[in-house]
Amino acid sequence: MIDAVVIVLREVLEAMLVCCVLLASSYALGAKRIWLLPVTLFAVGGALLYATNLALLTELFDGRGQELANVLLLILTGASLLFYLAQLPGVLKQKSSKITPALYTALIVASAAAMIRELAEIFIYIFSYGIASGQTAPVVSGAAIGAGVGVSLGIFIFFGLLWLGKRRCLQVSAVLLGLIGAGMMSQATRFLVQSGLLPGERILWDSSWLVSESSLPGELLHALLGYDATPGIEQLMVYFASLLFAMVLLRKLIVRQGKDVDALR
Repeated sequence: MIDAVVIVLREVLEAMLVCCVLLASSYALGAKRIWLLPVTLFAVGGALLYATNLALLTELFDGRGQELANVLLLILTGASLLFYLAQLPGVLKQKSSKITPALYTALIVASAAAMIRELAEIFIYIFSYGIASGQTAPVVSGAAIGAGVGVSLGIFIFFGLLWLGKRRCLQVSAVLLGLIGAGMMSQATRFLVQSGLLPGERILWDSSWLVSESSLPGELLHALLGYDATPGIEQLMVYFASLLFAMVLLRKLIVRQGKDVDALR
């Protein structure tokens, strides 16, 4: 049961972090929150399709189907988050409408991809270790507890960002989205190395003695920063390149807000 709580909490927290930060940021721009319900329903359907066809998916591309599916979802999420950041300074120049189709598209794609990947992992865990092993009750109970804690933390993050006020909400959200986006791109790189599509160099260090990936701090760092206790050089290169790009976009956002302080009031 404890394992189910930890595993589901990790997956839910990653998805909730992406969705709630995007939700708060878009809400600060005047977007309606109604988009989240259809995206969630679509993601649940996509995750079920993923989980129930895992055996078929795994056999694709010489046995690398699941890794490549994860790469696709991670890149979709990370690239959409960075694209969302790139659109923010231009959106703030507008006087009539604060939200654009491009911005809506970015937040919908990022949210859907993040939820599909994390929900699929939850469904796979429940199907494989719960129903198949006859441990349905403890696994489902633990999953419910983990999901409840993850959703509660997501709601706390959402209202905490709104509490900052519109200008600060956008700035803090942009920082968080940049960190999350860079982490997603780093994770995608790791899957590419594992699948053999990128050359894998030696592990640079092992920090599991300090912060284990399976611990609560490790789970939080993984969700926010894409923390990996044993990173390779490729991961670090992609991570810092993505982070540098996000910092440039964040600077443009702050400069834009400085020129138009009243834009968000």
